[in-house]
Amino acid sequence: MNIELQIQKINQLIKKGNKFSLSSALEKSLSIKKKNLPQNVSSFVSNLIGITLQKLNRIDESIKYYEEAHKIDERNVAPINNLAYIYQNQSDWTKAKNYFDKVEKIEPENLIFLINIANYYASLHLIDKTFFYLEKANKISPNNKQILFNLANNYAHIGNFKESAEIFERIINLDKNFFPAYPQLVKYNKNLDKHLLDSIINLVNDKSIPEELKADLYRALATVYEKTNDDEFFMYLKKSNEIENKKKDFNKEHLLVLKQSLIRSFEHQDLEKKFNIPENKQMIFICGLPRSGSTLVEQILSSHSKVNGQGELEYVRLGVENLY
Repeated sequence: MNIELQIQKINQLIKKGNKFSLSSALEKSLSIKKKNLPQNVSSFVSNLIGITLQKLNRIDESIKYYEEAHKIDERNVAPINNLAYIYQNQSDWTKAKNYFDKVEKIEPENLIFLINIANYYASLHLIDKTFFYLEKANKISPNNKQILFNLANNYAHIGNFKESAEIFERIINLDKNFFPAYPQLVKYNKNLDKHLLDSIINLVNDKSIPEELKADLYRALATVYEKTNDDEFFMYLKKSNEIENKKKDFNKEHLLVLKQSLIRSFEHQDLEKKFNIPENKQMIFICGLPRSGSTLVEQILSSHSKVNGQGELEYVRLGVENLY
């Protein structure tokens, strides 16, 4: 079998996304890597290995192969994009931006770069720059579903829910199997559309669609029934979470240990003293599960003239990830 066909089969295994297929893809990629390959193919294969390792959550190893791919062929923007993406996810903004700058110099209209740099600015809440890159990408590829999806989410972020819902609807009209658009459309569409609900139910009942791909559809149904105060909301939310937890290798025991570690870490912390907060001021932490009302509580409190609300800050999450 020639190299091209082998790479096609590896890509198919990667797309399946389960541990077995990813492990198989990694084994086959490493086997190809041992061969005497042309420079561009060698760089491509190293990048492919990096992608597989990243999906297996072996991030440090994936960085090594991305850097190798970049070193072999400095004009190959794929590994540079991937390195920028990893450092962005690690909130290492400076390293991420350095790699994004490299891509922009080589291939400024690369769609993956435009999507990723837009996400980078969205993470930093620089909405104008986010829209700039997304709109640039949209002009290049007007029917690209990922670009439209990100645009719709950005419109929702600035409170333009009507525009957001219209774009999510457009995505579904382009491709009814783009499942992440369904829960977003249901969330931001003011009116419950019976035709949309029937479409989601039909997709959920479609046995040709693997169950592991239906998490977004179940979440969309959960949102529909939540809006109508129907108890079926819990059933569909549970189904969605069960699928997501399988992907994430959820470990309840590890979570309980983490919780106790966090409690112990903060038990004897005097944050007011540590940050030199005046005695007449007080820090208030509002914690809660998603959709439990914590954001509303923060907004109500921060509406008072003597309260300064900070929104959903990333610092605690990043600190926890670095320490634990």
